[in-house]
Amino acid sequence: MHFQKLEPEHYPIIRPFFDHLPYDHSVFAPAVITAWRSENGFHVHFAIENDTLYMAAKNEQHPELNYLALPLPTESFSPLALKKLAERLGFPRFTLVPMAYIEKHGLENAARYFEISEQTHLEDYVYRTRDLAELRGSRYSKKRNLIHQFEREYVDTGRSSVEMIRPEVIPECLQFLDAWYTSRNRDKEYDHVDENDRQAAFTVISDFFRLELTGLVVRIDSEIAGIATVAHLNRNMGVLNLEMAKRNRKGVYQYLDRECARRLFLGRYEYINKESDMDVPGLRQAKQSYHPSRRVKCYRFW
Repeated sequence: MHFQKLEPEHYPIIRPFFDHLPYDHSVFAPAVITAWRSENGFHVHFAIENDTLYMAAKNEQHPELNYLALPLPTESFSPLALKKLAERLGFPRFTLVPMAYIEKHGLENAARYFEISEQTHLEDYVYRTRDLAELRGSRYSKKRNLIHQFEREYVDTGRSSVEMIRPEVIPECLQFLDAWYTSRNRDKEYDHVDENDRQAAFTVISDFFRLELTGLVVRIDSEIAGIATVAHLNRNMGVLNLEMAKRNRKGVYQYLDRECARRLFLGRYEYINKESDMDVPGLRQAKQSYHPSRRVKCYRFW
């Protein structure tokens, strides 16, 4: 089987294999996979054989760490079939196996062929769209207060506006990203910026329309102060795969998040997937503060 490195130009080739999947984990959004195709020394590769998509993460320095994702479609791949596939291709493990797959085939059956461990740092946060669009109740009072402060200072005075990402805005969005990462690199509160994360963000914007994303920008005094983008996952759920804003504008993150829920999700998706926290304390706190309705687990088979 011939694997080749996944690049943005391959998105139209792999996308049809993700149509109608029942999985709610963000990794099954093809735009997310394409944007975050390189991470921690791994690069996603793909092959198509007999109308089946095979995907693997390869590490040139440490090939013993290479792993497979579930083949698509998965219907004909029982745990036994996965075991035989791994042996045939010479990969030691599968990662990001969704709970829905285990529920379908049975934990006991899967455990006959693999050791199974939960990938807790890759557990996604899922929210009800209406909750984040309306922010009702006492648990969202701090969010509402920050939004009200932002609206009084910027919206009510005509200094702020919200617009959808259009082709002519892309160069300005790329400039914003560059400034955002430069600023974060200088911020003592953060470690150095991961280059893979930076590359993924630039792919999201550079290949925005090729990846079939939707998104919006918040402006303050005509300059971009925040960006949010959404990838399609399934008929009930989209993935908020990029959200960043200027940290020196109080309330802009909360305002951006609410407007994203209202303009990009409401009426289209019942749920918002905000991906995982990667065991980063700041991310964990931010995601938990919006009170997820549930978490989406995933597992490693090895």
